[in-house]
Amino acid sequence: MNRSSHIFACAAITASLVLPACRSVSPSEAAETVIAVSAFETLGNAQATVAQDMAANLVAALNADPHIRARLETAGSSASLDYKVKGAVYAEGQKAFVALQLVDAKTAKRVWSENYDYRGIGTDKMAAEIRAHVQSHSSQN
Repeated sequence: MNRSSHIFACAAITASLVLPACRSVSPSEAAETVIAVSAFETLGNAQATVAQDMAANLVAALNADPHIRARLETAGSSASLDYKVKGAVYAEGQKAFVALQLVDAKTAKRVWSENYDYRGIGTDKMAAEIRAHVQSHSSQN
Protein backbone atom coordinates (compact mmCIF):
# COMPACT_ATOMS: atom_id res chain seq x y z
CA MET A 1 0.00 0.00 0.00
CA ASN A 2 1.51 3.33 -1.03
CA ARG A 3 1.51 6.44 1.14
CA SER A 4 -1.55 8.11 -0.48
CA SER A 5 -3.58 4.90 -0.24
CA HIS A 6 -2.63 4.59 3.42
CA ILE A 7 -3.69 8.20 4.15
CA PHE A 8 -7.00 7.67 2.34
CA ALA A 9 -7.67 4.46 4.30
CA CYS A 10 -6.94 6.23 7.61
CA ALA A 11 -9.24 9.12 6.66
CA ALA A 12 -12.05 6.71 5.72
CA ILE A 13 -11.73 4.80 8.99
CA THR A 14 -11.66 8.02 11.02
CA ALA A 15 -14.75 9.35 9.22
CA SER A 16 -16.65 6.12 9.82
CA LEU A 17 -15.92 6.39 13.55
CA VAL A 18 -16.42 10.13 14.02
CA LEU A 19 -19.37 11.00 11.77
CA PRO A 20 -21.97 8.84 13.58
CA ALA A 21 -21.11 10.69 16.79
CA CYS A 22 -21.73 14.03 15.06
CA ARG A 23 -25.35 13.29 14.14
CA SER A 24 -27.98 15.91 14.77
CA VAL A 25 -29.61 15.69 18.20
CA SER A 26 -33.11 17.06 18.73
CA PRO A 27 -33.73 19.20 21.85
CA SER A 28 -35.91 16.46 23.38
CA GLU A 29 -33.08 13.93 23.01
CA ALA A 30 -30.52 16.29 24.52
CA ALA A 31 -32.67 17.17 27.54
CA GLU A 32 -31.29 15.54 30.64
CA THR A 33 -32.58 16.05 34.15
CA VAL A 34 -29.97 15.87 36.90
CA ILE A 35 -31.21 14.59 40.26
CA ALA A 36 -29.26 14.18 43.49
CA VAL A 37 -30.64 11.71 46.01
CA SER A 38 -29.71 12.49 49.60
CA ALA A 39 -28.87 9.68 51.96
CA PHE A 40 -32.14 8.68 53.60
CA GLU A 41 -32.58 9.54 57.25
CA THR A 42 -33.56 6.87 59.74
CA LEU A 43 -36.13 7.68 62.38
CA GLY A 44 -37.58 5.60 65.19
CA ASN A 45 -36.24 2.06 65.22
CA ALA A 46 -35.55 1.93 61.47
CA GLN A 47 -32.27 0.35 60.41
CA ALA A 48 -29.65 2.60 58.81
CA THR A 49 -28.62 -0.07 56.29
CA VAL A 50 -32.18 -0.24 54.94
CA ALA A 51 -32.16 3.53 54.40
CA GLN A 52 -28.74 3.46 52.69
CA ASP A 53 -29.77 0.62 50.39
CA MET A 54 -33.04 2.34 49.52
CA ALA A 55 -31.28 5.57 48.45
CA ALA A 56 -28.79 3.64 46.29
CA ASN A 57 -31.56 1.52 44.75
CA LEU A 58 -33.59 4.65 44.00
CA VAL A 59 -30.61 6.17 42.15
CA ALA A 60 -30.32 2.99 40.06
CA ALA A 61 -34.05 2.98 39.29
CA LEU A 62 -34.00 6.66 38.25
CA ASN A 63 -30.99 6.05 36.00
CA ALA A 64 -33.00 3.47 34.06
CA ASP A 65 -34.55 6.49 32.30
CA PRO A 66 -32.16 7.74 29.59
CA HIS A 67 -33.26 11.36 30.20
CA ILE A 68 -32.36 11.32 33.89
CA ARG A 69 -28.93 11.33 35.45
CA ALA A 70 -29.25 10.54 39.15
CA ARG A 71 -26.53 10.24 41.74
CA LEU A 72 -26.14 10.08 45.48
CA GLU A 73 -25.71 13.59 46.82
CA THR A 74 -22.29 14.47 48.15
CA ALA A 75 -20.94 17.64 49.69
CA GLY A 76 -20.40 20.29 47.03
CA SER A 77 -22.28 18.40 44.32
CA SER A 78 -25.18 20.84 43.94
CA ALA A 79 -23.86 22.58 40.82
CA SER A 80 -26.01 21.93 37.74
CA LEU A 81 -28.69 20.05 39.68
CA ASP A 82 -32.30 20.24 38.62
CA TYR A 83 -33.83 18.39 41.58
CA LYS A 84 -32.99 16.87 44.93
CA VAL A 85 -34.73 13.89 46.45
CA LYS A 86 -34.82 13.74 50.22
CA GLY A 87 -36.03 10.66 52.02
CA ALA A 88 -36.54 9.14 55.40
CA VAL A 89 -37.30 5.65 56.60
CA TYR A 90 -39.11 5.55 59.89
CA ALA A 91 -40.53 2.76 61.99
CA GLU A 92 -43.25 2.66 64.60
CA GLY A 93 -43.57 -0.69 66.30
CA GLN A 94 -43.93 -3.35 63.61
CA LYS A 95 -44.72 -0.87 60.82
CA ALA A 96 -42.18 0.90 58.63
CA PHE A 97 -42.74 3.87 56.34
CA VAL A 98 -40.84 5.79 53.68
CA ALA A 99 -41.26 9.55 53.23
CA LEU A 100 -39.99 11.20 50.03
CA GLN A 101 -39.72 14.81 48.89
CA LEU A 102 -38.78 16.11 45.45
CA VAL A 103 -37.26 19.58 45.70
CA ASP A 104 -36.52 22.00 42.86
CA ALA A 105 -32.77 22.62 43.26
CA LYS A 106 -32.92 26.15 41.85
CA THR A 107 -35.82 27.47 43.96
CA ALA A 108 -35.52 25.11 46.96
CA LYS A 109 -39.30 24.63 46.79
CA ARG A 110 -40.88 21.25 47.35
CA VAL A 111 -42.43 20.01 44.10
CA TRP A 112 -43.88 16.78 45.45
CA SER A 113 -43.92 14.61 48.56
CA GLU A 114 -45.40 11.26 49.46
CA ASN A 115 -45.44 8.76 52.32
CA TYR A 116 -45.41 5.03 51.63
CA ASP A 117 -45.89 1.83 53.58
CA TYR A 118 -42.42 0.29 53.42
CA ARG A 119 -43.75 -3.20 52.64
CA GLY A 120 -45.96 -1.98 49.80
CA ILE A 121 -43.43 0.08 47.89
CA GLY A 122 -40.40 -0.64 45.78
CA THR A 123 -37.83 1.77 44.43
CA ASP A 124 -39.13 1.22 40.88
CA LYS A 125 -42.55 2.60 41.86
CA MET A 126 -40.97 5.53 43.72
CA ALA A 127 -38.76 6.29 40.71
CA ALA A 128 -41.78 6.17 38.37
CA GLU A 129 -43.65 8.68 40.54
CA ILE A 130 -40.60 10.96 40.74
CA ARG A 131 -40.18 10.82 36.93
CA ALA A 132 -43.86 11.69 36.45
CA HIS A 133 -43.58 14.72 38.74
CA VAL A 134 -40.31 15.86 37.13
CA GLN A 135 -41.97 15.73 33.70
CA SER A 136 -45.07 17.51 34.98
CA HIS A 137 -43.04 20.22 36.74
CA SER A 138 -40.74 20.69 33.73
CA SER A 139 -43.66 21.12 31.34
CA GLN A 140 -45.12 23.85 33.59
CA ASN A 141 -41.92 25.92 33.42
